[in-house]
Amino acid sequence: MKLKKLLAFGLALVMCLAMAACGTNPDEKTDAEPVSITVTENWDFSVGFYPVITPMVSSTYGAGFWSRNFYNTLVSYDDNGKIQGELAETWEISDDGKTYTFHLRDGVKFSDGTPLTSEAVKMTLEAVVTHLGPQNGAFGKLTTLFDKLETPDEKTFVMTLKTPYYAALDNLTMALPLGIVNPAAFEGGVEKAYENCVSATMGTGPYMFDRVEGDTYTFIRNPYYWGEAPEVDEFKVKVIPDNAAKILALRNGEIDAILGSSRLSAEGYTEISRDAAFGHAMDDSTNQTRYLGMNLNKAPFNDPLVREAVSYAVNQQELETSVFDGLETAAETLFTNEKPNCGVEVKTYPTDMEKAKQLMKEAGYEDTNDDGILEKDGTSLAIHFNYCRGALPCPAHGRSTRWFPLRGGAGAGRRPLLSRTRPAHNTSLHGWSDQTSRKGKGSRLWMPGCLRSAGKTPSPGTGA
Repeated sequence: MKLKKLLAFGLALVMCLAMAACGTNPDEKTDAEPVSITVTENWDFSVGFYPVITPMVSSTYGAGFWSRNFYNTLVSYDDNGKIQGELAETWEISDDGKTYTFHLRDGVKFSDGTPLTSEAVKMTLEAVVTHLGPQNGAFGKLTTLFDKLETPDEKTFVMTLKTPYYAALDNLTMALPLGIVNPAAFEGGVEKAYENCVSATMGTGPYMFDRVEGDTYTFIRNPYYWGEAPEVDEFKVKVIPDNAAKILALRNGEIDAILGSSRLSAEGYTEISRDAAFGHAMDDSTNQTRYLGMNLNKAPFNDPLVREAVSYAVNQQELETSVFDGLETAAETLFTNEKPNCGVEVKTYPTDMEKAKQLMKEAGYEDTNDDGILEKDGTSLAIHFNYCRGALPCPAHGRSTRWFPLRGGAGAGRRPLLSRTRPAHNTSLHGWSDQTSRKGKGSRLWMPGCLRSAGKTPSPGTGA
């Protein structure tokens, strides 16, 4: 029951196993047995624990989805979707919207006991720009807009932007890549951050890396953590790449929970949720929308009529039931209306095969030889469909948002990032991921709108 309470409490948090908020003082002696749980991940953390993960340093997201356990951000979202102070206790924004003055919380230390200072914040943000490199802007526009980063005193950090940016605070909530890092990570130069963090988590979060044994990583309490002490003393992450093997590991007691839909298919969740020996839960927030991305530079999707035809042809309700076992719901828009600045009216596309056929005919496609395949100018319609598989977080059938089969309780998962369209393909499957802890209304499956979106892949930072 205790484990159930702990993991269920974490449902509102982002990309982390949130095992906090029971107010236990880590310095108080207790006769209770240490609390330890074991969860699982698809890949190892060989790239280390520096919170800036890009394709240039890793083919996976490494420990990125667990970053909230190790790193804090200047601000974060509360359970009601409102910005609250985290490492910054208060802040002011200038009248022109370009200067943000943050006042850091007193008494915060990194996991080695080093006090948090404004210089640490400045070094972190400067290093983020360097390490993102050509990916700068992929996690939100903020890091492309820095004009000046200043430290008037040890507890005051001033960020001045080149232009006002409405999502500045929003972008700062992401521990990947904007978790505040101990300056020790940059000893020997900014470029040494990955090397220095290979076997250390250098943050102010509730947990820190302890050891790796074989395929299992162990994380223990940060003795200097400034917030409410975690109730779980340690958690372990066992690397199990195959999702079917994860279920076997859960059944035989090797792990205590499978957290997040990237680690379990809809079929797997449905299977294990029918077993009374296991607890299970689904997060009710909308944190990802699946969508099809089109390459507008290549036929046939360079024709708006074809894109619109596909929008009408996709049967979301059928996908909802046949592919996702009813665990995800259809979405009419890319961003849920509950997200900030997203409650606008847009054209939607109900399933209408007759309309789709008519549009394809207007685009010049017809089945002239009754073989069931449309042709235009003597060429049969063919589409190259690109999707990720293997270690990358987007299985062939796509990715649904979070569900959590456990040994004896409910739990918290993590939000997967997006894949990128490769220009050599006509279309690809993606997922836009909200990496903050805003509340929503369930998982979503959306097909039409992005088919008309000029082929752009939205950043998880634009509104995340």
